[in-house]
Amino acid sequence: MKNCSCSGSPSGNTVGLLLSVIASQGAEIEKLRSSVLQDPLTGLWNEAYYLKRMAEEIAKVERARYEHERTTGVKYEEGTGFEDKDCLLALLYLDLDGFKEFNDWHGHDHANGVLKKVGNAAKQALRRSDSLLRLHGDEFLAILPRTDLAQAKRVAEKVAKKIKCLAGVTVSVGAAAYEIGDDPLTIRCRAEKKMYEAKRERSRRVGVAVEAG
Repeated sequence: MKNCSCSGSPSGNTVGLLLSVIASQGAEIEKLRSSVLQDPLTGLWNEAYYLKRMAEEIAKVERARYEHERTTGVKYEEGTGFEDKDCLLALLYLDLDGFKEFNDWHGHDHANGVLKKVGNAAKQALRRSDSLLRLHGDEFLAILPRTDLAQAKRVAEKVAKKIKCLAGVTVSVGAAAYEIGDDPLTIRCRAEKKMYEAKRERSRRVGVAVEAG
């Protein structure tokens, strides 16, 4: 009787091939995921990532505040002398000063090089737990977990100074802290308004322009 040449289980070579295909597909999926969430020019995260990450951070803060109130019986409020870091979240909105004119004068390629330098400089001034992303054009956002408004302002000043030192351009920065009922767009809107206040202030004085609120 002739033996069947088919085996009930795959050979080692077949298993290896399958694993190789799966790994290759996984790498391609990860590459696609990165391309969707990353800015191609600077390599920073993009707006799609911001919406995802900020929603996650807001959910963490809301859970932490709920737990604080559940275990202490006291409604969580900032500035009471007891600050649970897990209940804190802040956002920085950065906008380069006069960059449109800079782009027109120096050219697109040189301006793109500056944007890369700005991203690298800002990253050096932030913690590993922070997330820096390019929103569009010459506007950047920095998500600061476990950070209150006063701390966010100090971080903003540090970032602005680092950008001036390493990229040779000035930046106006607005800071906003999470408030009850915020979503990724409302906190971004407040930070953006503060950035414009900082930009108006810069027109009246020389130095680091930061507004928080």
